[in-house]
Amino acid sequence: MRMHAILFEASLGTEVGGPDVLREQLDHLVELSRLSSVSIQVLRFEAGAHLADSSGFALLTFEQDDRGRFLPRSPDVSDGGS
Repeated sequence: MRMHAILFEASLGTEVGGPDVLREQLDHLVELSRLSSVSIQVLRFEAGAHLADSSGFALLTFEQDDRGRFLPRSPDVSDGGS
């Protein structure tokens, strides 16, 4: 399974817990970004207004079989607790 995250630029500079915690969080993101199964992008301020302005969003992709039917989710994919 591949994880793709889009982070708003403001989230990368917002301190919660102080500068040491922020530094650890950023270091962790860098470590994660080095994994072949993880892709991290930053939505820059210059992008202007966007759909996640007031809340988050999730993009889902589904595989199809050779007949065009959607394949069921694998059991290791979280449903977000719903």
